[in-house]
Amino acid sequence: MKPVSMGLVQQMDLDLVQCEQFAASEPVQGLEVRLLSRKLGFRCHFTSSYFFPEQEGVLLLCFSDLRQLLDLFVSWDWSAYLADYGSPSSKYLRVKPEACVALFDRLREGDRRSAGGVLASVINKKDRDKRRLVDTVHKQLRALCAGGAGSGAGGGGGANHHAESNATGAA
Repeated sequence: MKPVSMGLVQQMDLDLVQCEQFAASEPVQGLEVRLLSRKLGFRCHFTSSYFFPEQEGVLLLCFSDLRQLLDLFVSWDWSAYLADYGSPSSKYLRVKPEACVALFDRLREGDRRSAGGVLASVINKKDRDKRRLVDTVHKQLRALCAGGAGSGAGGGGGANHHAESNATGAA
């Protein structure tokens, strides 16, 4: 597993802004979502017979999954993600828990390598609290992946509420 840092995630966010600006400025005539999704390997969440009457914005849809994932990690908005998971009106509708876990694992590996192991026992209380929060969110995401979170479309019960309420405050 290749480790990553939050700095890399933030740089990817900036790079994606550039891609989105280009995609918005250059509409591609005759572009159909189905063909584009096959060619680029992205999953667009439309039926295969859906065509856009105007081609503007079609290319932007290909970046929407990554945009929502990066927004979630950059803003550290886990309370909203976990509370609204499965809801059709969720701000992070396109973000799959498996993608979150994969990125979380890489971030944790990067943190582990940069911390050196020895320094982990000498961290201050704020860092320990943040690490506990990260561990809690990671466990909840793994439970969503396994389908055993007991959270369904509503996002969770009382056990998840404490971590959700702290998710945005500790970042």
